[in-house]
Amino acid sequence: MILDIGLIIWGIGSIFQIIIMIRSNIRLRRYVKNHVISMENPIAEEIIDIVQNELLFEKIEVAVLPEFVSPAIIGIKQPILIISEKYCFSRQELKLVCEHEINHYIKGDLILMAIINIVSCIQWWNPVIHFFKEELILALELSNDFQIIENQSDAEKIEYAELILKIAKEKEYFKTIDRSFVTCFVGKNKTNLKTRIDYILKKNKKKKSVVYIINILMISVMLLSVFWVPEATHPIDPDKQENSIEMSPQNTYFLKKREGYQIFVNNKLWGEVKEIPDGLEDITIRKEKSHYEN
Repeated sequence: MILDIGLIIWGIGSIFQIIIMIRSNIRLRRYVKNHVISMENPIAEEIIDIVQNELLFEKIEVAVLPEFVSPAIIGIKQPILIISEKYCFSRQELKLVCEHEINHYIKGDLILMAIINIVSCIQWWNPVIHFFKEELILALELSNDFQIIENQSDAEKIEYAELILKIAKEKEYFKTIDRSFVTCFVGKNKTNLKTRIDYILKKNKKKKSVVYIINILMISVMLLSVFWVPEATHPIDPDKQENSIEMSPQNTYFLKKREGYQIFVNNKLWGEVKEIPDGLEDITIRKEKSHYEN
C-alpha cells in the first residue's frame, strides 16, 4: 500500500516536472526566436563572418537579447547563438565565445543536456541525480575548454580565463535557461566557475584523459539512475522469523482436492489454496486417493 502511494507520488511529480521543462523550452525558444536578427545587422554580420570563415561552420542564426545573459546556444536541429547586446566583445573574444558554443553543438552536448534534464525530471526526488547533473555540466564545459586551450599560449589561456570571469561578473540569472536544452558559456554554479579557471590556468598534460573519464562516469551514472532506484530494507521481526517456514521441493508438496490444494510442509498440513502460487510451480502435486483405490 505504502509502495503504491509512493509510486503514484513519484509518477505525478515526474509528469509535473516534465511539463515544466517542456514549457520552459517552448518559452525560451519563442523568446529567442523573437530576437533573431537579420544577417545585415552589424553584430550578426561579424559573428557570421567569424563562424563561417574562421570556424568553418555554416548553419547558424544569431539572437541578440536585451538582458545581461551568458552567451549560449540552443536548437538541436537548427542552432541559434545567443548573445547579449550589453556586452562589448572584441573580435577575438567574440571568436572564443562562438568557438566554445559551436563546439557544444558539434559534439552533441545539447542532446546530452536534453537527456540530463529528462532524467532529473524523472528522478526529481533524488538529490544524488541533481548533484551528478551539475558535475556532468561541469565535465561538458571542461571538455570544451580543453579543446579551445589545447594549442594556446599561456597568454592566450589567461585571456580566455579573463573572458569567462568578465561574463560571470556581469551576467544576470535567467531562470528559464535552467530547465532548457541549452548550453551556456558561463553557468550559475560558482564552484564550477572556479574549477574551470583553475583547469585553464594549470599546466597539466593529463587534462584530456581526465575530462573523458569524467564524461563517461557522469553519463553512465545519469543513465543508470533511470532504471535503478534504491529500495529501503527493513530488519525481519524475530517473532515472525521464528514462525516462518521455507518451502522447497524437498520438504513440500501439494495435495489436489476438489476445490483447490492442500499444502503439506514436512508432512504436516500447513494450509489450503485455490490455485498454486507463483514461484511454487516446481513443487510436487499429489492426488488424493479415493476409497475405491487400494
